[in-house]
Amino acid sequence: MDIAYRRLVKNDLKVYRDIRLESLKVYPDSFGSSYEDQKSKERLGFEEYIEQNVFDKFIVGAFDAARLIGICGFFRKVDAERMNAGEIIQMYVQAKYQSNKIGYLLLQAAIEEAFKIAGIENIELGVFTANKSANTLFDNVGFEEYLFHENHLNDRGVKIGRRLMVLSRDNHMAYR
Repeated sequence: MDIAYRRLVKNDLKVYRDIRLESLKVYPDSFGSSYEDQKSKERLGFEEYIEQNVFDKFIVGAFDAARLIGICGFFRKVDAERMNAGEIIQMYVQAKYQSNKIGYLLLQAAIEEAFKIAGIENIELGVFTANKSANTLFDNVGFEEYLFHENHLNDRGVKIGRRLMVLSRDNHMAYR
């Protein structure tokens, strides 16, 4: 299997929208947004950033030939005191491609792209505890838990455990 990893560009908007909505439909308990809410929007939040090629807000895609099979997003924090940090979001790999290290390599590609941004020292993420494979992946890449919310409310009002995790530039370099 020859998978390519790259930032999404304007020509990828249609396939991005399709796979993002698929991720929300297939794994409704793994994301902070719901399929029902997002499908009705004319534009998804990240479509503008992809279209405008915003350097510190991007989606990295995993492609099997021309087919987009996975996504992993990053956005830099906007508040002045947090400009040294960004967040991983929308991590998803289609089911038939899971368990082939594609998620690991996709996440690594997004991390590498994020650490190219001047001033980024920390990458954060939130992951629901019920998503065992994502928790294992983030632990294996070197993310460390810094806060646990036992009764986080998801978008449907269900209480669920959520880990907040961070990967520093220094720790990432040690794992390479």
